[in-house]
Amino acid sequence: MSSKIDVRRILSDHIQTLRNEKTNKRSLWDLTLFFLIPACLGAFSIHKGFSFSDDAVGVLITALSIFAGLLINVLVLIYSIFQNITEDGSGQNEQGLSTRGEEKRFLREIFANISFAILVAVSTVILVSLAQAFDIKQPVVFSGIVVAFSINFILTLLMALKRIHALLSHKLASP
Repeated sequence: MSSKIDVRRILSDHIQTLRNEKTNKRSLWDLTLFFLIPACLGAFSIHKGFSFSDDAVGVLITALSIFAGLLINVLVLIYSIFQNITEDGSGQNEQGLSTRGEEKRFLREIFANISFAILVAVSTVILVSLAQAFDIKQPVVFSGIVVAFSINFILTLLMALKRIHALLSHKLASP
C-alpha cells in the first residue's frame, strides 16, 4: 500500500488512546464499547433484516460528509492549541492534566480520536456511495456494516467531544 494513503497509523494511534488512565493498560471495556458492541449491533441488524431506504442513505452520506469537514476544522483547532501551550504549565487541575507534557499527550489523543472519526466517516461515505453506484445485491449485509461503522463513529465522536470539553474547560478556567 502506498504510504500516502496508508491509514494504519490512524487506527493504531486511536487504539492506543483506549487505555485505562490509572494503569495505562489497554482497556478491555473501551475496546468492547468502541469495536465489539458496534459490530454486534451491525450483526444484529443483519439478523433482523434491516436495510436503509434510499432517503436514509442520502441523509447518511450528507451528514457524514458534513461531519468529516467540520472535524477537519477541529483538527486545525487542536493543532493551534498544541502550538500555543506555554512553557509555564504547572500545577494540577480537575482533569488530571498536571504538566505541559500531560496536556500535549491529551491533545495527541484527541487528535488521534478525531482523525479516526474522520476515517470512519469517509470510509462509510465511500462504502455507501459504492454500494449505491453498483446497485449492491446484499442490502442487508451492507446495512449491517454501515450500522456498525455509524455507531462506532458516534461513540468516537462523543469521546472526542468529552475530551475537548475537558481540555477547553481547563483552558478557559485558567487565569
